[in-house]
Amino acid sequence: MLSDDGFVSMIKFATGCPIFVPPCYSSVTESVHSMYIAKKSILHGRLVAAPAVSITADFWTSLANNSYLGVTAHFIENWELKSTVLDVLYCAILLWQMV
Repeated sequence: MLSDDGFVSMIKFATGCPIFVPPCYSSVTESVHSMYIAKKSILHGRLVAAPAVSITADFWTSLANNSYLGVTAHFIENWELKSTVLDVLYCAILLWQMV
């Protein structure tokens, strides 16, 4: 997507920068991975510091009939309820086939 001519034109127009050059794929991948590792470490520290953590799970089906499982953590931090999504998993096996 970064090298798509339409995307580059849109960014040049939106920023008013006619010399915009998109970053390479590997740079973006490395940046996103670094941000993920940093945020994961911060979240881990917040969860460890919480006096209690509640985990919830939610199954749902998309309009394309694909099943997903969402896992969320809930905890109290500074007297305020916090919730964060831990993972969303694609479920290849339909739930009714497991019964």
